[in-house]
Amino acid sequence: MSMIIVYLLKVLFLDVLIKVRDLVHEGVELVSHPLGASIRMLFSPYRSIVVGEEKEEINDLYVEIIENSIMNYKKTYGYEKSR
Repeated sequence: MSMIIVYLLKVLFLDVLIKVRDLVHEGVELVSHPLGASIRMLFSPYRSIVVGEEKEEINDLYVEIIENSIMNYKKTYGYEKSR
């Protein structure tokens, strides 16, 4: 098992979600849930999302989770209203 660590510094959390979405669409496993268990966790300056290895097939559940997480994050922070 190989491990790749990616640090995204000085980016918006939305950028991290989008990067993870791109990886999931390439077949990478989603190990941890992208959003925290409570709204208070979103105010932390440190966020992480754990992804696993790339698989041969794309997992539809992982795609659904990351896509819904992006929509919920945008809704919570008013990204939809600004367009």
